[in-house]
This record gives sequence, structure tokens and C-alpha cells, in this order.
Amino acid sequence: MRREWRLPPRSLFGAWWALGTAMFWVIIAALVTLTVDTRDAIIGMVLAVVVYGAVNYV
Repeated sequence: MRREWRLPPRSLFGAWWALGTAMFWVIIAALVTLTVDTRDAIIGMVLAVVVYGAVNYV
């Protein structure tokens, strides 16, 4: 592979960090769904989206 095709170390670290963060939230969502119920987890996600949207709208 040519050297100019490679990502700089900082960008590569950012990509791995984004992947790790995304996987963390997938695991948290699965644990919440197992702990409560699927319906309650979906209601919680919808409420979180509405509250987050309202806070960022201001």
C-alpha cells in the first residue's frame, strides 16, 4: 500500500474511538431492552430523542 493512502494516526484513533462508542451504545441498548421490556425501551428512546431535540432547538 502506498504511504499517502494511509490515515494519519490521529484520524485512525478517531475512527476507532467512534467505532468503540457506537458499539458501547448498541450494548447499552440491548441491556436496557433485556432489563425492562422492548416496548418500554422504545418509549424511552423516543422520549430521549424528543427531549434532546427540544434542548438543542433552543
